[in-house]
Amino acid sequence: MRNKLLPFIFATITLATQQLSLANCAPNCCSSDPCCPSNWYVAASGSVAWHNDHKFTNTTGIETDIATREYKIGYGAAASLGYIFNLCNCWNLRLEGEVVWRRNSLKNETLTFVDENISTTRSANGYTQDIALMANLLADFPLFCDLNGYVGGGIGISFNQLDLSSVNGISQSPSKKNNELFAWQVMAGLAYNFCPNVALTTGYRLFATEKVTTPQANIKSNQIPLTQSIDIGLRIRL
Repeated sequence: MRNKLLPFIFATITLATQQLSLANCAPNCCSSDPCCPSNWYVAASGSVAWHNDHKFTNTTGIETDIATREYKIGYGAAASLGYIFNLCNCWNLRLEGEVVWRRNSLKNETLTFVDENISTTRSANGYTQDIALMANLLADFPLFCDLNGYVGGGIGISFNQLDLSSVNGISQSPSKKNNELFAWQVMAGLAYNFCPNVALTTGYRLFATEKVTTPQANIKSNQIPLTQSIDIGLRIRL
């Protein structure tokens, strides 16, 4: 009798443990329960950012030259206020307003004289910086216990500042150019809910604007400025 009872007890305990585990890992997707956090939230993050090269073609002089500006690894931050729309099966839509800041310092500038097929790399001081106001739409979806994924994007306006203070130690004047540009971004990442109203977030962001203009000769860049970043932050439901 004992030999038959022990497997039964073991199976019962195992099943109960599995059910409790599933219950604890079930996403908290209530919307009408008054104990649930508000659907409003605030979020903030810091980031490491990589900017693509800026290339400017100057054809206003005697010969055509191309200036290529290479940037160092930069940094940034973001803050947002948003609202969560609860969907079925613990999927959510989030609509938010966000302020995004990115800055990358100049590494060097390479000047290529196309007609003579000559290139020279020069030391340069300066930076490119964006402060953008964005409207984002994102979708949250459940993955594992307390872990959600998200994807989304946004559009807005960026107040860009392009600076070239000096080249080979020689000061440039004018050195700064302010650009007001259309901006867009796409985002994807993960959110870990370590308590009902606080989530740790990490993700990838691709941020882009219209082509920027140089301060010296009002020459537009040849390609769209792109900033790729890894963001780490917190999202708190109010």
